[in-house]
Amino acid sequence: MKLNWSLLAVAAAFALGADAAQFEVDPDFSIGSRFPISDDRRTVPNFQIFGAPQLFGDRIILTPPAPGNQRVGVWSRLPNPHDEWTLTTEFRANGGERAGGSLNLWYTARGFKDGSGSGTDTIYTSTPWDGLALVIDSHSGAPQVRGYLNDGRTNYANHHNPISLAFGHCDLDYRNKGALTQLTLTQTSRLLKVEVDGRLCFQTEKARLPKGYYFGVTAATSEIPDSFELFKFVLSAPKGATHEQLNSQQHQQQQQQRYERYDQMNQPKGHGKQADGEQPHDQAFEKWHAEVGENDHEATYYKTHEEQFADLHNRMQALTHHLASIQNQLGMFYDHIDSLHHKDEEWRQEARHSRPPRDQIDRMDARLQVIENLAMQIAGAITSKDYTQHFDELRNTLKEHHMNLLYSVPESVSHVLTTGGPKIGMMVTIVVLVQVGLAVAYVIYKKRRNSSPKKYL
Repeated sequence: MKLNWSLLAVAAAFALGADAAQFEVDPDFSIGSRFPISDDRRTVPNFQIFGAPQLFGDRIILTPPAPGNQRVGVWSRLPNPHDEWTLTTEFRANGGERAGGSLNLWYTARGFKDGSGSGTDTIYTSTPWDGLALVIDSHSGAPQVRGYLNDGRTNYANHHNPISLAFGHCDLDYRNKGALTQLTLTQTSRLLKVEVDGRLCFQTEKARLPKGYYFGVTAATSEIPDSFELFKFVLSAPKGATHEQLNSQQHQQQQQQRYERYDQMNQPKGHGKQADGEQPHDQAFEKWHAEVGENDHEATYYKTHEEQFADLHNRMQALTHHLASIQNQLGMFYDHIDSLHHKDEEWRQEARHSRPPRDQIDRMDARLQVIENLAMQIAGAITSKDYTQHFDELRNTLKEHHMNLLYSVPESVSHVLTTGGPKIGMMVTIVVLVQVGLAVAYVIYKKRRNSSPKKYL
């Protein structure tokens, strides 16, 4: 029995190893799978950079330790061609005790064009987007990684509590720990799961992301910033899928070359759009231009089955090209309508937030009615009543006060002088006596001084 269990364990480990070996790194969608990451320290192959990150041979410093309030983004230029894949990210974050910042991993339908189109959005600043976002920050009160799904209709930036909209989360101690933090996002045919440092964070079997979306990573900091350093952003896919993708790209390049050769042969002289690099399906043709092999002939023109088959093949190929052009035009038309729809939603949201509430308008209307009624009452009181009697009474009162002041004041002054006469005489007598006393004292002083013996040196 022990031997059987051992054999089963070995078989299971071998099966797991075989499954792991079936995945290989796709370098066209990876950062850190080959070194240096940037040869010129300004660009990364197959990726588009927004903001001002610092590029080195072994890492990308998304947000430096200073200054704060930074917004950066790194987005893949190519759509993901894989149905099943694993995205492995290794990063490091350093900051003070009160530092703030957010690291966002994206997989969206339109890449950096989703959201506001700036390429540096976070879920807190982005307009509606379509796809998946993993957010690493401490906005919930504790350091966490949270997953968000959006179908292009939810505006997380206007939500009062976007943290509550996460479909999965777990705690993640990522700041100032010295070692790198590894975050792995895996999609298989059965589930979508997120792992942190080799342990399961959360997973779901209800979500499946389509291929053709774009990968990206953005970072944003507050006034006191977190410094996010990206060491690895590697996409792995089933073995052989990358070769199929390469063959598909080569086929697309060959098709593109056919388009260019055909346009060079059939381009009318003086047509300036093709000279600027515009594709055939981007042109507004004023007349139909047949592709090679579409020229009409009589049935008797074809003598052999090979010629008939070649003509049928050319016409089917031309039909395929035209259908692809129509599909591309419809896609561009859909993107334009979608952008207009998002703009319309933004305008509606802005109008909703800028319009005051109805109850506030009702209260203001009630107050205005009270003020209007009071003003009408005052105007009615002024215009309807006769105030002649009141003015006459006021004039008589002022006249009486004037007469009283005119006759009573002189009488009062004379009364004061007559009744206060003795008192004033007494004060004059005292003053005179004081002056006489001072004069007598001065005379006595001078006499004594003159009669005193003189002293000579």
